[in-house]
Amino acid sequence: MTLPDSPSDLSPDLPPDLRLEHLSREDLMLLVKQLSGQVKASLTERAETLEQTYEAVHNGPLQALAVLLRADDESALSEPVRSQLEKIGQDLRGIYQSMRLAIQSEALYLESGLALNLEGPLTQLLQQVFEHTLERDFPGYESLQFQITPDFTPLATAELSTACKRGLCLFLQEALCNVGKHALGTTQLRVECEHNANTYCLRITDNGETPSVIESLLQSLTESPAADQQKKHQGTYQAEALAQQLKGKFLRRPNSPQGTICELIWPQLPRSSQAARGEPAASTVRAESAEPTDEW
Repeated sequence: MTLPDSPSDLSPDLPPDLRLEHLSREDLMLLVKQLSGQVKASLTERAETLEQTYEAVHNGPLQALAVLLRADDESALSEPVRSQLEKIGQDLRGIYQSMRLAIQSEALYLESGLALNLEGPLTQLLQQVFEHTLERDFPGYESLQFQITPDFTPLATAELSTACKRGLCLFLQEALCNVGKHALGTTQLRVECEHNANTYCLRITDNGETPSVIESLLQSLTESPAADQQKKHQGTYQAEALAQQLKGKFLRRPNSPQGTICELIWPQLPRSSQAARGEPAASTVRAESAEPTDEW
């Protein structure tokens, strides 16, 4: 008998002789052994990719940062700049430690070491991400005057895998950080959740100022095309990848009269369907951490 290659192959659509209830004890034991080996190999591959990535970061940007901070002429850096650079170094090292722990557990580690158990309710996870992110020191948060405490309960019935929960938490964190970093002058920030029939929506709206056409043009002239392409599409790549995993769609559009609306819309999916779509191997997907990118 030819056994399924992965858990995603154990669907109700399989021929009767390949369903779990029709497998013999010996075949079940063999299947468990095969799947255990696949999981172990996947974790090993992810760990190796993480180590290689951190070595590149440590031997490049972190070393350059350390040299800059050890400069003899301390007057070359103002105290606020020096403090910010030291924090960047600490954050980079913290991301490495967080990802090492995340590989070994079903947890999401946010900035400053906060660990979220992804086995918990999605509503609680999103609430923690919201509160934790708004505590960060970003200029876009300084002008906030109107902020409604979000109600995540419309998403309570969404049956999601831990991978999808992780993606939604990172999506919310990314959107909130973008407001804090780029939407200067924001006075209103709304995080809304909807559940209509079999469709879910997570929407983040701000009324902050976005860079003008002239500012965007000047920025594009001072950056290399490759760097600009990487910067503009990293956040979008992650959001669209999550939307694809959920069989939904990611939308980003201007708010009126100013600001930005980011939303993720997806249909209700059974966990088995989410698992069947699978996750990309660590060697073929960009490294994912709990530290957001600079912009969508």
